[in-house]
Amino acid sequence: MPQGAASKPTVDLDGDGAADTLWLSAGVPRILGVRTHSGAVFSVEFSSGAPQAARATGQRLADGSAIILLDTGRAVPLYAVVDCAIVPTRNVQGHQYTFDLGFTGYGTGVACEDLGAGVQLVGVNATSADGARFDVTRTAISLAAHGMKATNGRTTTVATAVPPDDPAVAAAHEVSCAGAPPPVVEP
Repeated sequence: MPQGAASKPTVDLDGDGAADTLWLSAGVPRILGVRTHSGAVFSVEFSSGAPQAARATGQRLADGSAIILLDTGRAVPLYAVVDCAIVPTRNVQGHQYTFDLGFTGYGTGVACEDLGAGVQLVGVNATSADGARFDVTRTAISLAAHGMKATNGRTTTVATAVPPDDPAVAAAHEVSCAGAPPPVVEP
């Protein structure tokens, strides 16, 4: 790991049954990395125009995919950990699958939730025509190829016409992952 990098324990990302460590470098280039329990280190560079420090959360989903959510403040690019490499997860257009945090109109948050068959990745969206009442929806994200490919699944309604202080609205504006350790924050 680079000198000055921030690190935090995370879930087993490499599949050996032991917890691993997520890290974010200090300075330029900006680097997201993993150090496995066995000592292997691998990383990927990233960029973001957002002024805030990035935050990274790792999780292993019910389908076996090991993922990293990289919250850059305006968006959350999705990565998979495959064969001791951090790989950008691709959408159907071939671009990196990225969750919006309310800046481009494609969603307001992301979560890992148990939808009945174990922890699954979902995109969440809180919308309002007047700022007084919100509708909240959740879209299940289907992963394939060990998390390297993602497609949008079924969208369900979580709440309808709720006030802005409703817990469903607050949760729709977060990056959270059930059962995951706290995120590492870029120094």
